[in-house]
Amino acid sequence: MAKVHVTLARVGARADTGSTLPITDAEPVAAKTIDTTGASQDTTLVAVEGTVWTITASGGPVWAAFGTAPAAGPDTGWMIGNGETRSFGAKAGQRLAVRDVA
Repeated sequence: MAKVHVTLARVGARADTGSTLPITDAEPVAAKTIDTTGASQDTTLVAVEGTVWTITASGGPVWAAFGTAPAAGPDTGWMIGNGETRSFGAKAGQRLAVRDVA
């Protein structure tokens, strides 16, 4: 069993480097931590326009899938390794499901 921390954040800020590099805002729109199992679980978070998913896995690798009715597992999305953080562009109405990698 792993823990997955998920945030949805807007991408409105700009890096303070003189460039136009977009970065996520410091205050997320929503956040949730989930204890994963061998079955796909919907996170209940729903993306809004202009947000980014950021997912961190701890305690083991996990599968992640996005969509209107996602089911996480082999061949249905992304594998996120133990200790890894990944960010993905979100679409309005999109949800996330996660599950342990068996």
